Amino acid sequence: MHMHYIEDEQGDVVDIVPYCSDYCHREGEGTDYKGWNGCHEGADYDQECANCGDLIPGLETVEAA
Repeated sequence: MHMHYIEDEQGDVVDIVPYCSDYCHREGEGTDYKGWNGCHEGADYDQECANCGDLIPGLETVEAA
């Protein structure tokens, strides 16, 4: 899972946008992409990739398998 951090004026993270891959991260953020930020554990719940819409399995889904 890749995460794109949205920061406020002070540099504090105020939101996180999930992506399923480096490719989708670059495609989704365009010129705002600040480099590789992947290989994170997902949230406890399933999330949708902000670019392609693929399901990113959450920890509960992975542990149940």
